[in-house]
Amino acid sequence: MKVLAVIVTYNGLKWYDSCFSSLRASNIPVDIFVIDNASSDDTLGYIKTNFPQIILIESPINLGFGQANNKGMRYALENGYDFVFLLNQDAWIEPNTIEVLVSLSSKNIDYGILSPMHLVASKDKFENEFSNFIIPPYSTKDFLNNLYVQPLNDIYPTQFVNAAAWLISMNCLETIGGFDPIFFHYEEDMNFTHRVIYHGFQIGFCPGVTICHDCENRVIEQKHIDRTYFNRLITDFVNINNKNAIKELNKLILTRFIKIGKLLLFCKITQVPEVIRLLRFLIRNKSSIIRSRESNSKKGAHYIS
Repeated sequence: MKVLAVIVTYNGLKWYDSCFSSLRASNIPVDIFVIDNASSDDTLGYIKTNFPQIILIESPINLGFGQANNKGMRYALENGYDFVFLLNQDAWIEPNTIEVLVSLSSKNIDYGILSPMHLVASKDKFENEFSNFIIPPYSTKDFLNNLYVQPLNDIYPTQFVNAAAWLISMNCLETIGGFDPIFFHYEEDMNFTHRVIYHGFQIGFCPGVTICHDCENRVIEQKHIDRTYFNRLITDFVNINNKNAIKELNKLILTRFIKIGKLLLFCKITQVPEVIRLLRFLIRNKSSIIRSRESNSKKGAHYIS
């Protein structure tokens, strides 16, 4: 089985040794493909000096998370790989992580994405983004804690797991394609899982293996919070599992026009700019949303072929 590990880098020098060394120590060999998003630190020099075996692509601009990963997916598609393993630059694996995921995926071909358990760097608790999405279907955090100590099943199905560590089968990749470029950064993994489910694949997490994801104390800038909010709106409307999404989008646009009128009527001028900002965003992205829905509902290696 040929596995390509794909990592997007951006000014992450403090994590590279943990990340790349863990992949190099994998029980099964993996090729490492790095796309650097125009880092301003010594990322390129460090990788070339310390990890010369890495396939390194130097982007002159920041492509964002999804479009950078698409370059790695395209390389895997063109070079006969069986699996793509997406790993965040601030994460690292255990020696058996990919080995177990590949074995389980090969035996359970209906799963398009498999992910390990995501721990924080200290390994003393689950990473928040992982547990927040995994817990609801399974009721309590105690359930996850018990699984970590004594797994009962090899795979547990879920609707979503964040893309810090995804093993994607080539069958899945050829069927649904890469990340939709309508998303520059944030929510692209949610959109990807919507498409995985739409095209009949399952998503699962595997309690028998883990990664560490060093994101516990990350400070998110306001501009990223704003981007996440607007991307979540796009995610809802692009979701091809929601047949009424465009009607809902048109309704939201109409209600924002009405709200502006009411605010002006009652002289609440200070609230108008924020509503106009949202309205402009929705109108500006409507055609792109419709285009994405059309592409994502069809089978094919969209965005990577």
